Amino acid sequence: MMYASIAMVLALVMALRSTGRRPRRLGLVLAAPLALLAPLAVPDELTLVRFVLSIASVILVMGLVDLVRHGAGLSWWGRIALLTTFVDLRVARPCRPGLDPHDRRIAAVHGGVAVLGWAMASASILLGPGAIVLRWLGGVVLVYGTAETVTRGVRLLYSALGRRVPLLHDQPIRAASVSAFWSRHYNRPVSGWLARNVQRPVARRIGGRAGLVAAFVVSTALHAWLAWVALDVTAAAMMGAFFLVQGGVVLLEGTWAGWRALSSRLRRVWTLGWLLVSAPLFVEPFLRLAVD
Repeated sequence: MMYASIAMVLALVMALRSTGRRPRRLGLVLAAPLALLAPLAVPDELTLVRFVLSIASVILVMGLVDLVRHGAGLSWWGRIALLTTFVDLRVARPCRPGLDPHDRRIAAVHGGVAVLGWAMASASILLGPGAIVLRWLGGVVLVYGTAETVTRGVRLLYSALGRRVPLLHDQPIRAASVSAFWSRHYNRPVSGWLARNVQRPVARRIGGRAGLVAAFVVSTALHAWLAWVALDVTAAAMMGAFFLVQGGVVLLEGTWAGWRALSSRLRRVWTLGWLLVSAPLFVEPFLRLAVD
């Protein structure tokens, strides 16, 4: 733990002291590997700690890339915010400090949803191997509820401090395509980062489809890294396969001529179907962390 903490602090200091564009690039080259390798210093038995630290390291690396590409003119405190927060505070707006009732209600409801999902997945253990479908359905409910609770909690925290940040999730269950699910509804800070730093730059140089493929390749690598650090190669392979499947479906939506002819209801069925069919690849690593 001590070595991991020291590595993360050193990576952060390197990034903060890089002010010009060229020094920032050098800071990225030096600090990014240090941050990504820091969780490996945590003992294997502290699985959840390794997972949380690996998320922090990925957030730091994403912030480093943003700092190199879009950090001109930022103050020292602005660089800290860019490197250590999950949201882009550059688009936050001032508000009266307090807890938004709507966000508070949604966080409470989805907290209950997450508990229900955990109970379903836990019950499947008692029922034996035949209850694998219940386990995976519980995993879907657990992940969805937890994601909504955490993201609304982040908004509540910032609103209590007088800053209103954009929605981090925007009703993912209402997405009418897999493409919209990942680009506009689910985990918008990460999809925005991928669009700014991967998809659009590659699309300008090579083409739109190449940009889309590049974004999903980077997303696959990041999620597989998180699963490998926290668990093992099997978890990394499952997580990577999930995002490769999603990328393939998004490409299919963009090239299939009959896609636009589908009704909105059929598009939602299509979207939900693909997400549920591939969901075990995504939720199984989380179930190993939270339930097993």
